[in-house]
Amino acid sequence: MKKTGVFKIENPQANLNGEITIHYFRNGLMTKYADLTAGQSDLSDEGIFAPGIRLIITLQGRTELQFGEQVVKLNAQKRPVAALLSVTKPTWGIKRFTLGEKQRELVIFIEPEWVDNSGFNQLIDFSYFSLLQQAHLQFSLLFTNKRILALVESLIRVEPGSVLLQHLRKESNCLALMVELLSQLPSFKPVADLSPEQQRIEQLTQMLLSGEMDNQTLGQIAKTMHTNVTTLQTHFKRIHGTSIMNYLRQIKLERSYKALLRGVSVNRAAEMAGYTNPDNFTTAFRRYFKIVPSKVKKESSLLFIG
Repeated sequence: MKKTGVFKIENPQANLNGEITIHYFRNGLMTKYADLTAGQSDLSDEGIFAPGIRLIITLQGRTELQFGEQVVKLNAQKRPVAALLSVTKPTWGIKRFTLGEKQRELVIFIEPEWVDNSGFNQLIDFSYFSLLQQAHLQFSLLFTNKRILALVESLIRVEPGSVLLQHLRKESNCLALMVELLSQLPSFKPVADLSPEQQRIEQLTQMLLSGEMDNQTLGQIAKTMHTNVTTLQTHFKRIHGTSIMNYLRQIKLERSYKALLRGVSVNRAAEMAGYTNPDNFTTAFRRYFKIVPSKVKKESSLLFIG
């Protein structure tokens, strides 16, 4: 069942005081406003961060996230700050809170489902956004201005009147805020700067993500793209940092992870990833996700949006 409307959580865990308000808009687009204070000691909240792009605006205090050895910090002690964080696969992460320090932040979650259903892949410069979706744990600092902070305030504020109209207004302001933040990224260059090679790799990337190339050999893929294997591999690796077939294997493993979270068996997930031997699947799965498939369903209750 799809989530819609507003969801509020008061005092989300022991010794963490305050409120979290989540607005669910169209499938895969949501905002989370958190106004929280650690009451008795430094705290941490941890779980599996779901895939998607996060636009984080820290309004007060500090935002601190940790993924393995990588630590992401935003400090709003002088003025509000913002950042983009891309998560391309389910990833274990930790969020930290400092004793007695109020933390206020608004996060926009742009999930793959929202992007897939928005028709953006028909746009010539969609490749820039697609690259953001593929850059795992990429962190980009962004600035805030009066326009951005006014839009943030409009998303936080509770207004009287029609609930429907307020919901529509907030979704509109959410989209406007996304535009203000994403337009700061240097990757959004004029369309004229997109080379024929980049266009070809963008087209191939979408075909790989859609499953259209699941059963194709490298030679067949190159023929479909009207080029040779060497040239296609060179251009693809320049953009994605890996080979075409390795990229495709990663896509299939990520599909199998999501399927396990939905409750399918390990054997079925192995088939979806293209493995006939479940042991080989488990080995590849553990190498990529640092967890065995059988444990994913047990820990699916820890999946959270962070």
